[in-house]
Amino acid sequence: MSIASLLKNFPADFVDDKGVKFWTAPKMCPSVKVFSTNDPDSVSFVFHTVNVYCYIFGREYVKSVDLIKHLAEENFTNHFVDKFGRKFNEKGEEIKEDDDADEQLLEANRKELESLQNLSGLLQLVQFEKDDDRNHHIDFIH
Repeated sequence: MSIASLLKNFPADFVDDKGVKFWTAPKMCPSVKVFSTNDPDSVSFVFHTVNVYCYIFGREYVKSVDLIKHLAEENFTNHFVDKFGRKFNEKGEEIKEDDDADEQLLEANRKELESLQNLSGLLQLVQFEKDDDRNHHIDFIH
């Protein structure tokens, strides 16, 4: 579930059926980070994420932040789309409205996973190394 989906189900001012605010300690209400190519944090996150994936898939690192910005401007959208339309109660339990939809989603995911089985030999294991600035690990988690 994305943060946007969570906030759709439990907005910042959500009160349960007993009159208790949902977002009280120890739960803190999250906020959605809107991606912008003008925001250095957004661009940095995408740049370092791309480079971690490059390592995993055995590709050359991307050295140009400008290339990442250009590709992001063409391909990213900030429009939230609730793909599954799921609803949850205050205990985090899904409110079932259509059991058939879950079966359809499960079957679609099963087929997609089967198609990815041949990729396992192409992936490289990543060992976290905090002291090597060239691997983008610290920048990715920062």
